[in-house]
Amino acid sequence: MRELWLGLTDIYNLFHARDLSPQLVAKTSKKPADVARAGCESLLELRRQHVALDKTPCAKPMAGQT
Repeated sequence: MRELWLGLTDIYNLFHARDLSPQLVAKTSKKPADVARAGCESLLELRRQHVALDKTPCAKPMAGQT
């Protein structure tokens, strides 16, 4: 995803885009199709990791927390 050279706002917007596609990544990043395709796959993997993190239960509360 580094190859895209995007700022946080663009990455955030792509991450949350319902119509995420290599074409949208290419349009946003102004990069060639192969770079945009790899960037799109990276964003999809980031989404999968986010879902997995959300589903992972916390181990136990820290001291002083209930």
